[in-house]
Amino acid sequence: MRVRFISPAKREVLDAIDYYNDQRPGLGIELAREIRLTTKRIKEHLFAWTIIDENIRCCPTNWFPYSLLYQIYKQRSYYYCIDAS
Repeated sequence: MRVRFISPAKREVLDAIDYYNDQRPGLGIELAREIRLTTKRIKEHLFAWTIIDENIRCCPTNWFPYSLLYQIYKQRSYYYCIDAS
């Protein structure tokens, strides 16, 4: 299963990690871990989360105020955006 973050989503994730590391050293690393775990949950339960638009689903992170918006593309590639919840 291939996962791809679109460019704006990559930038948002990196900016959020920097922000949280500025708030408390290591907190951004915890966010990065949470993003990886959320991505893993999505891959394991692809159709479990709410459809918010035609082909876009939304999976919240557990510990940070973000959600991953994703689209299933050809049953193999997924495009994620991070969105502050």
